[in-house]
Amino acid sequence: MEEKTAVIYGTSVASMRTAANLGKLGYRVIVLNKGDFLDDIPHQLSHTRPRAICNLCLRFVLKRMKNVSFLHNVEIDSIKRNGKIEITLKHTLPDVSPEKCVECNKCLETGKVKVIYRSMGNSTYIVDWETVENPEEFSKVCPFGAINPDRGVREEKVTADVFVIGSNYTPEEMEKLKDFGYGEIEDVVTIDQVENWFLGIGPALEALKRPSDGETPSSVALIVTQGMKETSNCEGFEPFIHAVETGLSIKELDPSIDIKVFSRELFTWGKGQISLVKRAMDMGIEFVMVEDVEVGGVIKWN
Repeated sequence: MEEKTAVIYGTSVASMRTAANLGKLGYRVIVLNKGDFLDDIPHQLSHTRPRAICNLCLRFVLKRMKNVSFLHNVEIDSIKRNGKIEITLKHTLPDVSPEKCVECNKCLETGKVKVIYRSMGNSTYIVDWETVENPEEFSKVCPFGAINPDRGVREEKVTADVFVIGSNYTPEEMEKLKDFGYGEIEDVVTIDQVENWFLGIGPALEALKRPSDGETPSSVALIVTQGMKETSNCEGFEPFIHAVETGLSIKELDPSIDIKVFSRELFTWGKGQISLVKRAMDMGIEFVMVEDVEVGGVIKWN
């Protein structure tokens, strides 16, 4: 069977999951990253949205897959379709290739290299080329061949059977949320705001207060806006599962709080998500399938 190639542009959580799934199907997968290192935005999200994403787990899965590779510092110059997809790239080689570097720090002993240490993923090594007389000879300092003496921009061509654009997480458009009472009713908040209430202390009952009077709510409605009021059914950050996880956090804080999740359907596409919904049901969270909702003094649905 002929090996097929998939090219994924972007390093969002959705990109990583797509890479893993296509890799398991036997595709040769190339992930294109505009940045210098892997997962800058998901890495930030893992700190600011700690309960909504497991970026570290995805990285470990992909590192074990030999048919998945990454190209960093990449810009797409052109895309053509001629039977297969022909992609022309502008690829800037880094001073030190992260996929080859094992951080033995032999290069640091020369005094010509500086390093930016990262808490997660590869550190970034920067060569002071102005102090290097012979780049080819200097590159031999690294026993693993990670130093690139021929650094700079080069053109590369990739032929693909599948091309995927994996956009990064973007916050909700606040103007659209007005249709659901946001900005009009004080106690209507976004799920990101709820997430921020829990930051630093983890889910805590003291943080779960109604904005209108500072009291703990007796009931909470979680509205998944996908497909409602002319919004798209296709969202990139799994808002349905985000709502279920938030509902579970609230139930664990106070089992007496009545929680309803309003959604057009059960958006359970990922591994283990049906069991997450079943757990929520077992804890008393009610799922209400609706075409649309109206938010006022009460929530009306059809």
